[in-house]
Parts: sequence; C-alpha cells; structure tokens
Amino acid sequence: MSSIQLLRQKIIHETVIIALFILPALGYLSGTYQWSLDQLIYDNAALLFSTKNDQLLNIASDPLLIKKLPEWINFSISSACVLTLLTLLSTFQLRRPFFLCLGLIIIRLTFSLLLLFLGWWSAPSIGMLGIFAAYAFWNWRRLNAVVTFHGLELSQMDHELKGHTPPNISGQGDEAIANALAVESLISHVHNSQRFIMQSLESLPLAIFIVDPTGIVKLANTSAACLEETPEYTSQPLMGQNIFQVLLTLEQPRKDPQYHSPWSHSETSVERLDGQFIHATSGRSYKMQLARLDTEKSELTGWILIFLDLTVEHLAKEQCTSMVRFLSHDLRAPQSAILALLEMQQKAKDRLPHEELRRHIEHQVERTLFLTDGFIQLAEIRSKPLTFEPVFIGAAVLDAIDQIWPLAKQKSIRVEHTFTDDDTCVMNGSEELLTRAVFNLLENAVKYSEPNTVIRITLAPCDAEIVLTVSDEGRGISKEDLPSLFDEFSQFGIANTRGSGYGLGMAIVRNVVQRHNAKIECNSQLGVGTTFTLFFRAA
Repeated sequence: MSSIQLLRQKIIHETVIIALFILPALGYLSGTYQWSLDQLIYDNAALLFSTKNDQLLNIASDPLLIKKLPEWINFSISSACVLTLLTLLSTFQLRRPFFLCLGLIIIRLTFSLLLLFLGWWSAPSIGMLGIFAAYAFWNWRRLNAVVTFHGLELSQMDHELKGHTPPNISGQGDEAIANALAVESLISHVHNSQRFIMQSLESLPLAIFIVDPTGIVKLANTSAACLEETPEYTSQPLMGQNIFQVLLTLEQPRKDPQYHSPWSHSETSVERLDGQFIHATSGRSYKMQLARLDTEKSELTGWILIFLDLTVEHLAKEQCTSMVRFLSHDLRAPQSAILALLEMQQKAKDRLPHEELRRHIEHQVERTLFLTDGFIQLAEIRSKPLTFEPVFIGAAVLDAIDQIWPLAKQKSIRVEHTFTDDDTCVMNGSEELLTRAVFNLLENAVKYSEPNTVIRITLAPCDAEIVLTVSDEGRGISKEDLPSLFDEFSQFGIANTRGSGYGLGMAIVRNVVQRHNAKIECNSQLGVGTTFTLFFRAA
C-alpha cells in the first residue's frame, strides 16, 4: 500500500473517531440544554411567517400551540447532518470543504424553518453546532495526519539524499511550517539535481535517448539530435516521437529489395533493441545498448537507449574483409595468370614468341600494380585522418577536367562545364580527394561513352547546399546494377561491353563523398546516359 493510501486510511479512521465523539455529545446536549439561539431563530421566523399565515400568527401569540418534534427525532436529524458531512469529507477529494460545511448548516436551518411553516419545531442549533464541530475536528485531524505524513516522507528522502542536508528548522515552533521549509529545500535540491543531470547528459559525447515503456521519446541529448547530420532531420523535434520511427529515419537504405526493416511503426518492444546494430545514412555505424529505469518496487518506468559509435571498428572489419578478398582473389588472379602463362610456355609444343609472352606478363604485372595502388588509396581514404580546409569546388572540377582531357580527346568527346556563382561554391574538405572523385566520375563517363558525344558538368549553389552534376551520353546502367554501383570490384554490363577497370573507381567516389558528409545520387537509362548528382554542404 502506498503512502498516500495509508494517509487516506488514517484520515478515514480518525473521521470515524470524530463521529463517535461528537454524536454522543449531541445527544447529551440536545436533551439537557435549551439554547437561546433556538429561541432567537424561532421568534424571528415566527414573526416573519405570521404576517402571511393566520395559523402562525396564533402560534406566535401562543407558543403552547407549537408541535415540538421529539428529542430523538431532533437528535437523529442532527446526527444525519454530521454523518453526511464526515462521509463526504472522507470519501471525496473536495476542493472547498468549508463551503460544504456552510451549505449543510444552511440546509439544517432551512429544514427547521420549513417545519415551523408547517407548524412543527425542530431546534437547529444542536445540528448546526455538530456540523461546525465535526468540520473543525476533521480539519484538525487531517492537518495532523498530513504533517505526520510529510515528516515521514521527509525523513525517508533525507535518508536517500545523503549528500543533502535540510535547512535548520529547529525552533520554528509550528511543525507544519517546519515541514514546508524542508519541502522547499528538497524541491530546490531536486531542481538542482535535475539541472545537473540534464547538463551532464548534454555534455556526453554518446547519443542518449530516454523513452517510456512504449518507446515514446521523453528526453534526448544534443548528440542524439545530431545522429543524422542532415538539416531535415535535426530540425524535427525528437521529444514525443516513437523511437522506432527515429530509427527508420536514421537507417541506411538497403540494396536488397526483399529486405524489410526491423524498425516497424507498430513495434513497441523496446527491450529487443539491446545489442542491435544500425547503419546510418551518414555512413556511421552504431550499437544500441539499453538500461532499465524502474521504481523502488521494480516497476518499469522507461529505458535509457545509448548509441555506441562503432564506425571505426566497423570500417576496420570491412577493411579486413576487403583485404582478405583482395589477397585471396583479386591480387591472386594476375599472379595465377602469370604462372599459367609460364607453365603453358614450358609444356606447350608451340610456344609463344618471347615478345608476346613478355607483353602478357607485363599486362598482368600492371594489373597487379593497379589493383594494389587502388586498394591502398581506398584504404587511406577510408581511415586516414583528414585536415579539412575551405575548398573552391569549381577549382577541383577544373583540375579533374584537365586530367581527363587527353582521354576524352582520344575519343573525340567534348567536356562542357557550366558554373553558376562558383565563387560562392565553397565547402570545407580536401581538394585532392574531391578532384580524385570528380576525375573518377569523368573517367567512367569517357570510358562508357561513344565517340563524338558530350559530357556536361554543372555547378551551382542551392539553399545551404552546393549541387554538382556530371552527365554523359553513354550506354547507361541497368536498374538491376544500380544498387551495387558503388561496391568494390563491381563491373557491369555484358562481358564484351565491360570496361578495362577493376571496380574500385566508384567505391573511391562513395568513400570520398562519405568522408565529406555529402550525398550522391545516380539516375541512368540504358542507351541514353547517366547523371551523377553530388550534394555538398556549403561552408
């Protein structure tokens, strides 16, 4: 049973004691004393009614004609008024108990006047006195119970808040005032503690959500609001949202069309989030951990959801997987080809000319070096610390155009660029990496375009972003290949139409974009061409 329930029970018990004390007193007083108040009420009421009623005129002139109610009936009426008051006071949480007491006194008086109008007399003073006494006694005992309750609660809180000392209340005299001062001090302490917790929560580098048992976000720190670093997301208030809706917003889209996100709108089981991993659209990876919030009776009140940033670990795991694949397959393939050529040269009757053999081996060695250089560069882009500085994107694009010009000229491909307000297209980043990413896009555009076509580049600011597009008139990319476009070592098209690369160029573009917290989109149509759109955050 809670403390409040015990308090109400105590008040009810003391109300019964008050009734047992007052009712016998009423019985004694009603049969012993003739109250002058009753006579005063009777005289004035009889005089008032006699002007309108001849019978009351006779009554007023001859009091012996009054039919006086028996004492036991009068006592029962007074007792009923007192019991009604105590029942209402102990049963309902009334905001204005004094007005209830006053109303019952008026009702008792009105009832006596009504009986007098009918020729009967019921002395109201005993009932009125009983109502007033019952209210006074009940109010006193209720205040005493509340003071006792506050004292017990304050003692318990003082024991729990060991580092907090209530103000010195000795000598205050009034216990209620002393308790009020102690409550004021503890409320101030709770406010200060809440402010301290909030400031501590805000200063933590970890993203933390506090949710109720159904998953509704009640509190989130700044790191939680910055999990997704796009303006559309950070502008939305997190408080009041469902945590599963937040996870749906954070989660990176999957390439598998059969994949269904575990963060359903109708999901309410927060407990199963413990230990889950989520890959955000920003490229970062998080592991979720839960801490239970409950009452003293172990009743669940909510959860603390912590996002541990495991991006570095996740990248290290990916690099390890890529390294194993690179060593076991991609790097091994040209070495195996060289061994096969040498073995064939040794066993075959018709041996290849030395010049042709040298050319084949040279090609495989160049392939090995190209793969090694590309893989090392990709690994550096992923994990190497970068020093960002203001970069004019237009300058990086022009540099990439200069590098691609010899290849484009060989196929009679024109590269056209249109810059709009390029002086304002400044971002914080690495010009070297941006130039490499744009060059890779242009290299692919030249590689997969027919001669005498055009590659168009546009650059323009748009609100708080800088938009760069690279469009070609090449063979295009099928819808089936688009989800794997930026994967490592991926090549597309049928065997006789594939390029001479090794599938690292677009993977490098994706990683450069991710390191700059930018976005890239690809729209392509077979036989028409491909358009890459990059969105950078302006400095």
